[in-house]
Amino acid sequence: MDNNKLEKNITGLSTEYIYNCAVGSFLLLLLSCCEDIGENSFAEKYTVHSEIIELKENIHELTCRLCENLQDSEKKSVGLQKSFEIKNGIVKIYSNIYRYFAQLNIISTVISDETALRKYKEMDGKNKEIELSMFYTDCIEFIQHAESLSEQKSFMGQLFKCVPFKMGRDKYFGLVEKSLSLAFSGESKEFIKTSLETFKNTCAPDSSPDYGKYFPEIAESLKEKYGIKPSELNDEELEKEFDDIDGIFDSLSEIEDYCQEILNAANSLIILHYLNFTFDDLTESNFGYGDVYHKVCEMLQNPDDLAFTETVTKLLEGYIEPVIDKSNEINKKELPLLEKLGSYDTFDDDAAKILATEGFVRDAFYCDINREIFNFNTDRNMPAADESFKNDAFDNFLSFMRGYFSSLPLTIRKPAMQLLIASLPIAMDIHELMDYIKNGIDTASSFEQALLIIDKAGTIFTDNGFNYRTENDGGDHDHDCCTHEHHHHDGCGHNH
Repeated sequence: MDNNKLEKNITGLSTEYIYNCAVGSFLLLLLSCCEDIGENSFAEKYTVHSEIIELKENIHELTCRLCENLQDSEKKSVGLQKSFEIKNGIVKIYSNIYRYFAQLNIISTVISDETALRKYKEMDGKNKEIELSMFYTDCIEFIQHAESLSEQKSFMGQLFKCVPFKMGRDKYFGLVEKSLSLAFSGESKEFIKTSLETFKNTCAPDSSPDYGKYFPEIAESLKEKYGIKPSELNDEELEKEFDDIDGIFDSLSEIEDYCQEILNAANSLIILHYLNFTFDDLTESNFGYGDVYHKVCEMLQNPDDLAFTETVTKLLEGYIEPVIDKSNEINKKELPLLEKLGSYDTFDDDAAKILATEGFVRDAFYCDINREIFNFNTDRNMPAADESFKNDAFDNFLSFMRGYFSSLPLTIRKPAMQLLIASLPIAMDIHELMDYIKNGIDTASSFEQALLIIDKAGTIFTDNGFNYRTENDGGDHDHDCCTHEHHHHDGCGHNH
C-alpha cells in the first residue's frame, strides 16, 4: 500500500473515530447526569463541599444548553471556556484531596509493617532459608531492566523505601539536595517552583493552610492515627487499626471515583464544544439519542421526580455499549496503519489537523485525574534556571521540610522522610544503593525485619512486571513470603 493510500485510510478512520468519540461523550455525559439525579448515598456518607456541588450544577446547566450551544459558534465558544473552568476546578480540588492518599500511605506503612512482622513470627519464618546473594542479584537485574534512566532512578527509589530508615539527618538532607539538583538539571524557574510546591503538598500533606477543606471527616480520621505506636498495641488493637486504615482507603477510593466522574463529564463537554458537530449530527444515527437527551434535561430540571431514572439509565447503557465497541473496532484498524506509516511528516496540513484533533479527543476521553494533577502545563522550552535561583529554591524547600519532619511523631517521621527521597531521582549509583540495602538486612533488628525488607522488594518487583527468580526456578527464596498489604497512590506521582 503506497503512502497516499495509507494516509487516506488513516484519516478516514481517524475522522470516524472522532465522530464516534463525540457520540460516546454525549451519551456518557447524559448517563453521568442521570446518575447524579438519583445520587443520595454519597452525599449521605460524606460532607460534599459547596464548590463541588457548584461544579455539578454547572455541568447540568451546560448539558441542558447543549442543543442550543452546538448550533451557535459564539455560544459554543463560551461553553468551551466554561467546560475548561469546570475541569480546572475539579483538578484543583482533587489536588487537595490527593494529600490524604499521601498521608494515608505514611501512616499505613507503620501499621502494615508491624502486622507483617507478627505474621512472620506466627509462620515461624526462621525455618525459611533465604539465599541473599540471589536476592541481591535480583535487585541489580531489576534496576538494570529499566528502559530509561528516569525509570531506573524510580526503581532505585522504590527499593530504597524497603529498608528501615537508617541515616543521619545531615546525610539525608545532603542526599535530598543532590537528588533535587539531579531532578531539575536544565529545568526552568517556573517548572522548579511548581514542582517543589507539589512535593510540599504530597510529602508534607497536612502542612497546607487549606488541608482538610474538602471531605474534612477524612482529615479527622487520619489525624487520629498520627500518634499511633503499632509495636505497643496488642494483636486485637493492631487488627482494628489495620481495618480502620483499609476503611479510610476505601472511602478515599470512592471519593476519587466521584471526582473522576466529574472530570469525565467536564471532558465530555469539552469534546462536544470543541468539535464542529451540531446536535443533529450527534443524534442522526439514532433518533432515540435526541429523545433521551430531552428526557434527561427534564429530569435535571425536576430532580425530585425519579420515576424515569432507572428506565433512562438502562436505555443509555444500552446505547453506550455498541458505541464503545465501535471505537475499539476502529482502533484495531487504525493503530496497525499508524505503526506501519511510522512518520506523519508526509501528511498534508488537513490530514495533520485531523490526527491532531484525534489526539486531543483521545487525551480528553481517557483523561485520568491522578495524572492530570501532575500535568503542570509549563513551557519546557523556557530557559534553564540559573544556579543562584536553584540554590535559593532548594535551601528554602529543605528548610521547610526540616521543620515539617521535626514536627512529626517519630513513628511516622521516618516513612515520611523516605517518601520524599523515593519521589526524587535518587542521587545514588547502583553500588551505593546495594550497600544501603545490604546494610539494612545485615543490621536488621530481627530476622523477621530482614524478611520484611525482602518481601517489600518482591512486591515492587511484581508491581513493575519484573520476573525475579523463585523457589520454582531453582532458588531457595521467595520474595513474597507473607500477605503484606500495600495501598496504591504510593509516592508523589511526580516523574522526572
